[in-house]
Amino acid sequence: MNGIILNHRTSLLLPACLLLSTLVAGCLSPPRSQMPPRATSVAYSPNKTIIISARSSVLRGIKAYEANDWETARRNLDEAETILGRADLPDGYKDLKLIQVDLPEAYRHLDLTAIHNQVRGYAPTPRGNQGKVRLVSEESSDASSYWQSLALNPSNLPERAFLEREIVRLMSEFGEDSYTVPPVFVESVQHFITDYQGPRRKWFEKALSRSPKYVPLITTIFKQKKVPEDMAYMALVESGFSPTATSRARARGLWQFISSTGRNYGLRVNKWRDERLDPLRSTIAAREYFLDLVAIYGSRSFLLAMASYNAGEGKITSCLKRLDDPFEKRNFWAIRGCLRRETREYVPRIIAAAIVANHPDRYGFTPPIPLGEVDWIIVTRPTRLSTLARHAGITEAALRTFNPDISPKFRSTPSRVINYPLAVPQGTGSTIAKALAAVRPLRWDARVAKASTLSYRVRRGDNLWTIGRRLGIAPAKIAQWNGIKGGRIYPGQTLVMYRDGRGRAGPPSSSATRPVARAKGHRFTYVVQKGNSLYDIGLYFRVPYRSIMRWNRLRNARIYPGQKLTIYTPKTPRLITYRIKPGDTLSVLSRRHRVRLDHLMGYNGLSPGDPLRINDTLKIYRFE
Repeated sequence: MNGIILNHRTSLLLPACLLLSTLVAGCLSPPRSQMPPRATSVAYSPNKTIIISARSSVLRGIKAYEANDWETARRNLDEAETILGRADLPDGYKDLKLIQVDLPEAYRHLDLTAIHNQVRGYAPTPRGNQGKVRLVSEESSDASSYWQSLALNPSNLPERAFLEREIVRLMSEFGEDSYTVPPVFVESVQHFITDYQGPRRKWFEKALSRSPKYVPLITTIFKQKKVPEDMAYMALVESGFSPTATSRARARGLWQFISSTGRNYGLRVNKWRDERLDPLRSTIAAREYFLDLVAIYGSRSFLLAMASYNAGEGKITSCLKRLDDPFEKRNFWAIRGCLRRETREYVPRIIAAAIVANHPDRYGFTPPIPLGEVDWIIVTRPTRLSTLARHAGITEAALRTFNPDISPKFRSTPSRVINYPLAVPQGTGSTIAKALAAVRPLRWDARVAKASTLSYRVRRGDNLWTIGRRLGIAPAKIAQWNGIKGGRIYPGQTLVMYRDGRGRAGPPSSSATRPVARAKGHRFTYVVQKGNSLYDIGLYFRVPYRSIMRWNRLRNARIYPGQKLTIYTPKTPRLITYRIKPGDTLSVLSRRHRVRLDHLMGYNGLSPGDPLRINDTLKIYRFE
């Protein structure tokens, strides 16, 4: 009777057990209560020990999986697979399915292969189901009831599973729908999420607080041409949603355009106007740039466009040329190993930022307050917030809540942002727009707005266009009054501007243009050279440096190369322009023209060791 039962059970086992019953005798036998007594001495097969060891590892892995410890589950299932690989069985039967039929009754319904792939990360996309990235849990109809219950409510998913599901969602949105996402990419995204939660938390919180204002603007522009909306978080990574951000490479604005790329996409970038600082225009330019990149690489995947945005079209094209099949493998994953580290990390940074920004509370951030229904008006010049709030019928504090990107330190709209988008309560936009037309431009200092002469100290990030816009004066006039050529100014430099009696810019009067205190002697103009100081110039021309400051209305002793200084000397210096000849040296020329060597170098902005080139010219001042 026992033998009949044994034959009946074994008829249900896998073909492997039928073929190899002699080798693995007893390994898949019924419970001991039903086993017949061992009759004769049967050789003890090493496969039995191997399978029992693999079964123990599988059970530990299943228990870890149920306890939501995926790392331990993966380690134990990998160990079981390795152990089975040592069995003396055909290659087709060294599989976890061999163990599955001998599991306790409570676990036999599980698909061990599916669970193993699940804890590893992503399963390969099966043939005949190309065109969609899937999680293992979505492919397996036999996944555990535990996983299926979690899938019904993604917010309850364990961290790894939730992260994978979000990455799949974003990959599908970005058009990457035919390829398996490598586990190393998931780990890289997790790394940058941890980075945002830790070392860069303060920066990320500030950027996140600006997102309710700029994300709706960006997505509205992107949707017009069906650019994925979550690509708006590229601006978070690039600039922290700051329209005035400037990098060390002089890339500027929300999208960190360099000047040449900005000009290629219709942005005016010159010494008077920089439209990279215009949030709306620069976003439209970024959208067109993305679409051009997608057209260049012949794929709908925006991941290649992201990589090209960081590395440049030339680098991506070079990497594609190295592929053995550039048509079939034309995607980000195929060229990832060819890219430099910065670009390889650029895409996971954006994915991590999008995931955290979409689920801030899950990752320990305070969700930013959405703006709700608002009107948008474009402020073309700096305007006091108190004035705008008064016309909107709200307090200044309330207006700031609609525009969290305005620093508490400032009392006006950002002066460097061109066409600043201001969010105001719904229904007040038209009233404020009409009032803005009547509001006078904000003066740098109201107490001197009507004075005949204004002095302005240049700050970091200023240019003649922003200064002129802030003060209501044409940049060309500022350059003319201060002897500026090429529009180049320096932080700390003092600019002089003139107004008529009604506070409008006007040509300087004769009393305004002449020096404050006219000295006795001969007047001439000296152009400051590299390395000069007021003290040195005073020694060159034998006058006190404080007199030079007084003659030129300088508030401090800071000067810059190219600046023109008016100097009065008892004797008229004679300027000699000397062309360098073979054999000339600075020491020879100083003796020949009877001038000090350090003065000769100062006249020409030279340093010790600078070479002299034949046919170059030197300036030499001599007093007769």
